[in-house]
Amino acid sequence: MRAAEFWSSTLPEIYAFLEGSRLAGEDARDLMISGAWYTEAFARHKQLPALSKVLPKRQQLKPRRVRWQTKEQLEAEWRAFFGRQRTA
Repeated sequence: MRAAEFWSSTLPEIYAFLEGSRLAGEDARDLMISGAWYTEAFARHKQLPALSKVLPKRQQLKPRRVRWQTKEQLEAEWRAFFGRQRTA
């Protein structure tokens, strides 16, 4: 996310971007770890197992419940999160 996109985004958009980045990082880490594990495991086998046993079905993420807020509710949540009042 570039600076211009950041400053024009809402809090939920920023949260979604950060959450997506975190999940992408976890996926990349899990892929590297499982790749290393399978490489070593397969090196120890004389015959490889069936691919359907090696690649299980991927779990689906549960959708998050959306909570719509008015501008005042969003501003109150923002103030509570950052702990300061707007001075303008």
